[in-house]
Amino acid sequence: MTAELTPSEQLRQAVETLRTMAQAATPGPWMQDSDRPDIVMKPDRPGFGWDGTAITSVQPDEFGLTEPDDAAFIALMDPTLALMLADWLDSAAYEAELVGADRFALALAEHINGRTHG
Repeated sequence: MTAELTPSEQLRQAVETLRTMAQAATPGPWMQDSDRPDIVMKPDRPGFGWDGTAITSVQPDEFGLTEPDDAAFIALMDPTLALMLADWLDSAAYEAELVGADRFALALAEHINGRTHG
């Protein structure tokens, strides 16, 4: 039987996941390609992909359509933002030990942990 994690342990587990995944990904900043809105690109990344900057593209659905809003969202959530969220959750883990867990930080940690450890 596995013991339940404390709120600070849940927060730190999410911190570790975010940092590991962000450090393994192509460093940010990322942006949506203005000519091909289905492509997420790194403007200073020469020699890769369609025009030398592509990181990934949003795959078309069964009708051959893509969702440019998905690419915009992926670009927004680049590794730079993930590392900032990890720092915030790390701070929240420390505070959780002193005064209790912030419910928003804990909800975010539970979401991250549920997708990666569940």
